[in-house]
Amino acid sequence: MASHQSLPPPVASLGGGGQLPSPPILGQQTGRELEDYLSGYPRFAALLGLHPSFHVFRNFSNLRVRLLLSKQDELAQLEERLERLDADKTFTFFRGSLRGDRNGERAQLMAEINRCLTEYDSVLERVEKSLKRHAAGDRDTENIQNWIQSTGQLPRSEAAYLWQDDLVAVGAADRDFTSPVLQGLIEDSVVWLSKLVKWTPLHQKVSRDSHIHIISTSVLNGILRFIITLLLMAMLFVPVVISVSIANTAARIGIAMIACCIFILALAMVAKAKTSELFVAGATYSAILVVFISGSH
Repeated sequence: MASHQSLPPPVASLGGGGQLPSPPILGQQTGRELEDYLSGYPRFAALLGLHPSFHVFRNFSNLRVRLLLSKQDELAQLEERLERLDADKTFTFFRGSLRGDRNGERAQLMAEINRCLTEYDSVLERVEKSLKRHAAGDRDTENIQNWIQSTGQLPRSEAAYLWQDDLVAVGAADRDFTSPVLQGLIEDSVVWLSKLVKWTPLHQKVSRDSHIHIISTSVLNGILRFIITLLLMAMLFVPVVISVSIANTAARIGIAMIACCIFILALAMVAKAKTSELFVAGATYSAILVVFISGSH
């Protein structure tokens, strides 16, 4: 993003990486670039609107839990009041009939419990929903931080939320299966290449600042799939080629074991896969490799 020389080197890509749906381009919407917006919050809002991955906000987890505990304790007190009221011997007869209950205090208490329980359920559902949100990526957060520090568009007190620990990315639900590290490397490479060969179609022109780049999602997807395809082909055929040139059975088995270990390790580092998925992928790869090696023998 935009950065002055006095600041640390800026993150090269503002795109946040990966498989997010292509957002509306700022220039196509209004014919205006980022610097055409009024300074302050109008320009900051335009920046965040460039890409869904920049919708980074605080989750306020502590406050949500504090509110939930408060509502829970309020309900507990109402529950104790109801138990004491039920234990009152003066109204013992009315405990056996809802329609014939003449205790007005109990009716009022039940109405208050219903109101408090409704509020408690609402807070509980909001807390549960907030826990499912994705944590903001370091790369996306650092991009916005660099822009704030270099442009000074917001007061420090109002931009301080970007340095909190409970940031969530509202628009980061549909990221690609590849790891953010690989996505970041691809983005940096695309930005470097576009500067080297002056190939502007690689990124979208949304600002006059040379440090701001919104990488085309289709370009990133194509490059990621191409690299992953090459890696898979290499991991499949290189062990087979090596095994063909070796007649020793023990050496062939050793090559297959090493290849399987490298494959699973690479899959765990490059892809955001579950343990079960790693197990299935490793077993499938091992079976294919054994078939090729035994067939060549």
